[in-house]
Amino acid sequence: MYRFVFVLGFTLLAAFLTAAANAEPLPRFVVISDTHFGGVRGYGPKVKVEKALKLLLKQEPKPDAVFIVGDITNSAKAEEFDQVVETFGNKELVPEGLPVYYAGGHAHDTPSGGSYELFEQKLKQPLNQYITIKGYPFIVLGEGGTQDNEYNREARRFLEEKLSEAAEQFPGKPVFVFVHIPPQDTVYGSWQHEGWGVPFLNPVLEQYPQAVVFSAHSHYPLADPRSIFQDKFTVINDGGLSNGEIEKGVLGIGRKPEHHINVNTGIIADILPSGSVEVQRWDTWYGEEILPRWTIKAPHDGSQFLYKNRSGKPDPQFAPQDKPVIKKLAADAVDVLYPQAADKQDTENDIVHHYVIEIFDGDLCIKTFKQFSYYYLNSHAPKELSTRFTGLPSGKTLYASVTAVDAFKNQSAAIKSKPFTLTEADNQLAMKPKLQFRKDGTFTIMQMTDVHWTPKRPSVPGIMTLAINTIHPDLIILTGDIVTEKPALTGWKEIAHILIESRIPWAVTFGNHDTEYDMTKPEIIAFLSKQPGNLTVNGPANVSGNGNYVLKIASAQSPEKTARNARTARTAKTAAALYCFDSRQQDNWIDHTQIAWYRKESAAAKAENGNQPLPALAFFHIPFAEYKSVVEQVGKVKPGTVGHFGEKVCDPPLNSGLFSAFSECGDVMGTFAGHDHQNDYIGVFHNIALAYGYCTTLANTGYYMGIGRGVRCIELTEGKRGFTTYLVKTADEPNAEIRERWKVRQEADTMYQVDFPESFAK
Repeated sequence: MYRFVFVLGFTLLAAFLTAAANAEPLPRFVVISDTHFGGVRGYGPKVKVEKALKLLLKQEPKPDAVFIVGDITNSAKAEEFDQVVETFGNKELVPEGLPVYYAGGHAHDTPSGGSYELFEQKLKQPLNQYITIKGYPFIVLGEGGTQDNEYNREARRFLEEKLSEAAEQFPGKPVFVFVHIPPQDTVYGSWQHEGWGVPFLNPVLEQYPQAVVFSAHSHYPLADPRSIFQDKFTVINDGGLSNGEIEKGVLGIGRKPEHHINVNTGIIADILPSGSVEVQRWDTWYGEEILPRWTIKAPHDGSQFLYKNRSGKPDPQFAPQDKPVIKKLAADAVDVLYPQAADKQDTENDIVHHYVIEIFDGDLCIKTFKQFSYYYLNSHAPKELSTRFTGLPSGKTLYASVTAVDAFKNQSAAIKSKPFTLTEADNQLAMKPKLQFRKDGTFTIMQMTDVHWTPKRPSVPGIMTLAINTIHPDLIILTGDIVTEKPALTGWKEIAHILIESRIPWAVTFGNHDTEYDMTKPEIIAFLSKQPGNLTVNGPANVSGNGNYVLKIASAQSPEKTARNARTARTAKTAAALYCFDSRQQDNWIDHTQIAWYRKESAAAKAENGNQPLPALAFFHIPFAEYKSVVEQVGKVKPGTVGHFGEKVCDPPLNSGLFSAFSECGDVMGTFAGHDHQNDYIGVFHNIALAYGYCTTLANTGYYMGIGRGVRCIELTEGKRGFTTYLVKTADEPNAEIRERWKVRQEADTMYQVDFPESFAK
């Protein structure tokens, strides 16, 4: 009897293994979208696409196809399509024989005339395609023009015909459809009031519950649970590679919150032996899978939709011990600090979308702000958030309340701070603020350069304010040519007012134009020294120029944790240094006294840092000669240099050796200059990054047009010898007929992000 059972069991196992070995292999495919080749967001489309492909295509088993769901190029130019062909034709990225299919998006993949001739010519694919892979049907649909809400009648006819054909040929199987613009009122980003979806294809798709539609267009986060939708059919929105956006009207800072450029996502889809479809979502920037996986269950007749009529319950929750903490900044300003709340992780994968922060005077709410949770950064989202309030009343007993709101608008119970009262004595906190790394070990510097304030330039406050409100840096440094018209004091007061209102520490280095009017540098510094938040000082009397000083950034750790002897610890350890120089006039230069001063400060910092060079940056107005070493000729940079080179480098007539001093001391990682309005590039020379700021405005137009205006941001990480830097565009070019007037954007856009030294490694 036992022998019979053993033989029978062995026979069944062998039969099962034989059947499994002979089973038809099932398809796996990759979906990415919004590559925007030719655009300038972030590290550049080519780098982001390569990063995504390297991650997605190394996952096992290997995929059978790659689908690109629209907005493949940025402006439908021949050279942009050439970049597409070069990238996806690179066999080191895309293995030989792996097919790539393109779904054209009208807005960016066709010229203004609406023709797809270049698309089809360069990519060697028709606009609409019907493909079978391992016994499963795939439909690729191009928009085909602007009539009928972005899809023309030929596209709709093709979809009708091929859906019918697929349903007949492959009964019971899902039919995969790839379109750029999603069907209206389905997936996150397709709602009618948002404008990212169109209803033209809905009546066709509603007849096929087996249809699984992959779309894009909105750049809304793939991490959001609303990025999958099921009702009469299934829609999944890919999220995209270019950058992240969110819906309008939810937050007060626009559709592109801070770090939107780090959003880089893609999909891997598998047909399982059960007939179900499993969808993996990948954060291809940080190299992690976004969990949980989504399952489109078989049978594909609409009876097994898991993502239909979802409520998002239960509500998000804070931990029992969580309370907002109040950090006083001035007699009318505070930061409210609070931890992220949690939401249940199940098939819905709900997330906390944003927070509502309120300031109460008794039962009366006097201030409200909606703070984004940064959930689209996945595991790299900050664990603690901070919201700044200004204009609060002094002498009142106030408290802060924080409520978490999930993707389905469910709200947590509010957490409340201890009561607090602001008094005039709190203004002392704002006078000379301390620079310190945040708890997460980061410190963000915003460089504003060549502000060129004049009474004729009303856009200056808007350009500066939009950048400040978008980034919320820890320090603002203005690198020269700030006020360039009489009365200079009026200009300095206006600039100072913007910075004081931000409650962010700020500092100034002078440019060649700052003393050409009715104030001297000592007079300007005397004015600045009385302004809250300003850290500018004149510097040693025996050093040439005015405004040579070091800003020290303290460690995020408390003194007790950083000092060997906690009893003698008074201040946190210095973790980074910022050297500010007066580069003086065009016919002058940073001279030997300034270089000797720097060497002395650098050596002292090194001695205090265990005889290791302290990570440092340098800021000044006029670039030195080495800036010419990372470019070739106007309009052309050397390989590895990122950004615009629009005018010659206006360096001093004599190279005084400042760069050599930086190299020998080994602490300065990067230098940040201004002066040349049409240059915003960054390149590396002998292991030091040479960067221009992003001209915040300018004194004249003419050939200084074409790249917009804004600021540069630099993000330091404590303990790391390196930094991340990017430009933040806050103004567009003016109407050619209206000189001196820059159009302030509705929201800032991040561009040309690089990491030093990683982005420049050979």
